Amino acid sequence: METYRAGLKNAEINETLLKKKLDLRILTIGAPEFFGELVEEQMRHAAENVERAELFEECGHSLALEAEDRLAAVLKEFMLNNNSK
Repeated sequence: METYRAGLKNAEINETLLKKKLDLRILTIGAPEFFGELVEEQMRHAAENVERAELFEECGHSLALEAEDRLAAVLKEFMLNNNSK
């Protein structure tokens, strides 16, 4: 039952947190087997500035194992503020 109680508590916490959107640069990364376009869509509910959204085609739920070079390149570009889309 603790799992269900935690879910209710998390819902309360999330509701409080969503009253004020994040105000920082946001990068979202999804894949068809990893929430796809929902990653960006959901983050827009919580953040003012979704600056870049990536969708890794032909990739499953383990981006770091399946597309490690692409993931590293996207993260590096975003964190160094190079070539933002």
